Amino acid sequence: MKEFNFSSAIVQVKFAQWELDPKRQVISDGDISRELEPLLYKLLCYFLLNNEEIITREDLIEHVWRQHYVDDNAINRAVSELRKLLKSDKFKGTIIKTHYRKGYSLAVDRELVGFDGKQSNAGVINTLAASTPSQPKHPPYNFSLRILLASCVVFVLTIFGYWFTHQQGLAQPNEVTPRKFSDASTQILSWQNASFSQLKVHPNNNVYAYVTESDSEQGITVQALTGEVSKQISFAGSKLTLLGFSAIYADVFYRKENTENECGIWRVNYLKDTLAERVMECGGDIRSLIEYDDRYLVFDRLGYRDQQNIRAIYTYDKVRKQTSRISAPGEGSYGDYLQTIDVASNRVYFFRVLPENLDVFYTDIEGSYVSKLFSSKFLSDNLNLVNNDIYFFGRSSQSLYKYDEINKQTIEIYKNDSKQVFQNVFKISESQSIAQTLPFEVVIDLHSFSETKKFNLDYKGNINSAIRLKQSQQLVVLALFSASNSSILSFYDDAGTKQQEISFDELSLKIKPSLDERYLFVRHNKAVSVLDLDGKLIKRLEFEGKVLTIEVMSGGRLAAVEQVAGENNAIVIDVLSGTRKRLPIKDIMWFSCFEEYRCLTQNFYGELRVYDLRKLGFESQIAKTDTLFPTFTRLKTGFYFTDREGMKQFDLKTFAIKEHLLLPKEVRENDRFATILLDETSQLHIRVEPRSNEVVLHSFSQQ
Repeated sequence: MKEFNFSSAIVQVKFAQWELDPKRQVISDGDISRELEPLLYKLLCYFLLNNEEIITREDLIEHVWRQHYVDDNAINRAVSELRKLLKSDKFKGTIIKTHYRKGYSLAVDRELVGFDGKQSNAGVINTLAASTPSQPKHPPYNFSLRILLASCVVFVLTIFGYWFTHQQGLAQPNEVTPRKFSDASTQILSWQNASFSQLKVHPNNNVYAYVTESDSEQGITVQALTGEVSKQISFAGSKLTLLGFSAIYADVFYRKENTENECGIWRVNYLKDTLAERVMECGGDIRSLIEYDDRYLVFDRLGYRDQQNIRAIYTYDKVRKQTSRISAPGEGSYGDYLQTIDVASNRVYFFRVLPENLDVFYTDIEGSYVSKLFSSKFLSDNLNLVNNDIYFFGRSSQSLYKYDEINKQTIEIYKNDSKQVFQNVFKISESQSIAQTLPFEVVIDLHSFSETKKFNLDYKGNINSAIRLKQSQQLVVLALFSASNSSILSFYDDAGTKQQEISFDELSLKIKPSLDERYLFVRHNKAVSVLDLDGKLIKRLEFEGKVLTIEVMSGGRLAAVEQVAGENNAIVIDVLSGTRKRLPIKDIMWFSCFEEYRCLTQNFYGELRVYDLRKLGFESQIAKTDTLFPTFTRLKTGFYFTDREGMKQFDLKTFAIKEHLLLPKEVRENDRFATILLDETSQLHIRVEPRSNEVVLHSFSQQ
């Protein structure tokens, strides 16, 4: 596939108020810079390259999407998104013009700037020839003839498919009873006296690797399933992250950080006794990396659109020495996580993490399209392929699943019925899987200004939210169980003794107290339950879409952000009367009105701003948080939130974030923990401590 891009001789393209940097795929108007998604970058390039022509939808399908068919809505959305990105206070005119029933055109002049600084207003100059398609824009033969031929082919294939399906009796998928892991024969693959983590499997399923940790020393073990390859790499005083494999060489990739904060991405051959080779810097916290072929590395990293907590999928072109982003996490997403590749079908598989589920996608190595396969409510990070079938493990359900791409259904094939808890399971053949048991135990500490003490709560690994009620001196903890689609609300006294428990037959995601602590608000997927302190249901507020966040306000009101058809809506609800008012705030993720006409808001980009309901606009001050998802809580004394350092307070007067109750330094250095704000004086710290575990091979008899 030829890339639609400017040649290396063009360093800048100027149009309207914008300047396009083709190498970085970034536009800037001098004040703001915006990185373009792969599709929008190609679309903009096409308009700039054909600036003197009307561009039809057929042109866009053939030259930008490069597919036989693209839905009109997809083209409309792409053009609309590009127009939004090109809006600026510096230029009020039209950049992309619509020609009724004809197509689109570039409505402004453009200038091409080369290395010598010279500018050109000519059409497509010679320097573009190396990177633009050489074929004519319009097909040389009749379009109607193509449609007729295609219709005939579809008709013949339909008749054949109908006959074949009935002959083979495959009209409906068969029901599958999941097999139990306890029925398989097991072989312990790990032999070191250590804790094992970060299990990775080669895309060909013939080699696996994991990180060992013992006596403050980490190492990497690489092993072939046949047993003839075994390599151990040890690093004293370094922190290791296993990233992945090369699909073409016998190399494994890892990130190494030392005590001097020096960090690099390295590769080493596991068949030969050779020195490791430094590949790139550590920027963006790369956590998975696969060498796709001789040209491309594909990996995920943080920093999507300058958001330090949002991850996306990138490629590094070793020929052009250029990094390009090939995925674009949507609004409200936690980001995209690389899973595996299939070079034969040119697919890169990744998860998109959303508040309530995972979406599974694939794209090609150039990011020219993105296709969604399915959604799953089970947290996972170990999708792989066996004979072109897709498998993944659900940690909360402790089951291994197969996705049937033909019948569009997820099938549970293996169920963990043992006492051991699995952290990862990979299907590696028709009859075998490799598993890593849980390498840690969950510990809960209660941090306050006066002390830090261990707190022994039930459902440690499932705790999702908690609050402290000062008046009744109770700790209220919300735990969710994805496998059974249920939740439990537990009440404890200060000594940790459980006083009562309330069950919900649905997932409950957040708990908030009213400002006077008379009521509890429990956020579900599409509803909010209002309870008294005895656990009695007072009211249930139903919503059309997903409830992303809730926050309490004065006067018996509740602030809610509801997502409907991909758009986030800010809603103020009078809890007693049930009346609702929608606020005209865009890109909203969380808000709370602290005065009658002023609301503190947080958007998808982590920006804090005050919205004035009288002026229907934002005030000028902006503050920024590094939190992945809004963690604010409104208490009587103000607004508080937690991040990796501990509890912080937001000062409305100075519009600044102040440190309030930070965790001890040694605790903050542990990257495996979560912090839950209870009140102004205390927070729960949920962390994990390493323990000895195993890497196990399961072999099932053929059915």
